[in-house]
Amino acid sequence: MPDRATAALGVALATTHAAMGAIVAPSVPSYFAWWALAYVVGATCAQALFLVVHETAHDLAWPSTRGNKAVALIANLPLVLPFAIAFRAYHRDHHAHLHVRGRDCDLPTEWEVRHFD
Repeated sequence: MPDRATAALGVALATTHAAMGAIVAPSVPSYFAWWALAYVVGATCAQALFLVVHETAHDLAWPSTRGNKAVALIANLPLVLPFAIAFRAYHRDHHAHLHVRGRDCDLPTEWEVRHFD
């Protein structure tokens, strides 16, 4: 069931994240304070925005697919690299072929299993 609060949260986080970079970061008094702010607030906003994009891939932020794509694009704006629409396709494909070797794009390759498992 779509929850528009996710969309509102995505817009609020995107606005906060962009404002932090544009307004707050240049006026931070020390290098340590800048890093602390980036690590605590910036990274938290970024992670939450990734989660909003994930929820939109499942059509859980708005009642329509078009609305979910719009929310995903807004959430993606402050994250610099455009990934939201490609992630949607990739993630939906992952769920359509869950645990099917050669079809599920989230399964590790044989090389990854040998070297990292």
